[in-house]
Amino acid sequence: MVFLVKWSFERGFLEYVNRVEQEMHDNLVTNLAEAYKGNTSWDFLRENPRQWKDIHRSSIPIPEISRTREETRQQFEPHQIPEKDHSESFSNRQHRKPPFGKHRGGRDCLLDKNKEVITRCRYPEAEMTLTDIIVDAKTVGYLAISPRKKLSERHDLQFSQRQHRFLLILGFCMVLISAVVALPVSRQLVKPINTLTDATKKLAAGEYESRINVDSSDELGNLSRDFNSLAMTLESNEKARQQWIADISHELRTPLSVLRGEIEALQDGVRQMTPDRLKSLHNEVMNLNSLVNDLYELSMSDIGALNYQKQFIDVATTLNKTLECHRDDFESKNITTSFETNDKPVQVNADPKRLQQLFSNLLINTLRYTDTGGKLDISLDSDESQTIIVFEDSSPSVPDNDIPHLFERLYRVESSRNRETGGTGLGLAICKNIVEAHEGSIVAEASALGGLKITIKIPIV
Repeated sequence: MVFLVKWSFERGFLEYVNRVEQEMHDNLVTNLAEAYKGNTSWDFLRENPRQWKDIHRSSIPIPEISRTREETRQQFEPHQIPEKDHSESFSNRQHRKPPFGKHRGGRDCLLDKNKEVITRCRYPEAEMTLTDIIVDAKTVGYLAISPRKKLSERHDLQFSQRQHRFLLILGFCMVLISAVVALPVSRQLVKPINTLTDATKKLAAGEYESRINVDSSDELGNLSRDFNSLAMTLESNEKARQQWIADISHELRTPLSVLRGEIEALQDGVRQMTPDRLKSLHNEVMNLNSLVNDLYELSMSDIGALNYQKQFIDVATTLNKTLECHRDDFESKNITTSFETNDKPVQVNADPKRLQQLFSNLLINTLRYTDTGGKLDISLDSDESQTIIVFEDSSPSVPDNDIPHLFERLYRVESSRNRETGGTGLGLAICKNIVEAHEGSIVAEASALGGLKITIKIPIV
């Protein structure tokens, strides 16, 4: 800013000096014309060069402040001021004292009508501009003027240097003032960033309950709100992970405890090895194996390592085949099944084994939770974009507040976790993963038959 103002000042001051000199030159041309008219030639300047300086002095413009003072003095003391004689000749005016010091001569000279030099010129004529001096509509001479390209007068230079020193001092003071103002302002601006940095470090250290107080609506405020949302999500995921580990530990500990108790009883001779006892041990091993397999499939699905070999298959054929595999289980529990579909074959791009696993898990879920003598209705329909499969069974029903949690891992409606009737709590979670891997959707709701209704939608292409 200092250098910019300095450059602007020098340029403006030079323009001001040039305007003053231009006004003086205009007056000088007028005075020269009057002097020529009174002498009819330029010989009076050749014989008396001092008159050239006198004419210069009389051509210097009177400052506005001097004019104002003169007008004021005339206004309040009119009786003391003689009336100005406008017919005052140039010969009388040329001896007046100049209004401010020494004249600025030297940058101009006088030429006659033949462009012969009358007064001495300091600059080459080629670098000077000529202004006509006209008397009675005739050019009697020329005023040669050398344009000013930079400041050269001593007083002008001194004034310019004083202004430059003032600008430097002003710039230095502004730097100090800016520093004094910037320090507290910068602390205030950096404070929310430091708060966000500290909270991020805590979050990285595992303190997921860290939050930031948001008291602004600017970019930092939006970032703080996003940070709080991230921290809330991480805290929720951490709680889910801890609950997941606790549930897995519980699920694994139960069959292992039963197996350990049975085996220790056999080792101690408390119980004898019988076919029924061996069958009980086998059932516990199979339950444990089923739980481990389900956990393995879920973990593989989470990391995207579960293989899907998709091909175009008929959904009705796959569903019928799966239903036949469980036909005896439904008959032993006296649960009637019905399957409705249109005659038009419905083909989807899917993995037949995973789709069969999906249907099998839903059928096993019905077998476990539907009362004896109940009913299961299965329907298959399609439109131009998707296949719609509906499983609807009879009572018992699922409480409304439990329905949104049915597809969560290790979630079971019964609180006792009775393994005689309940499964691992992973079957519906696996179903959801399979459906989502096929870019479909699965939804649970209350059934009109009194039980649970599950609707699956899978895109055709």
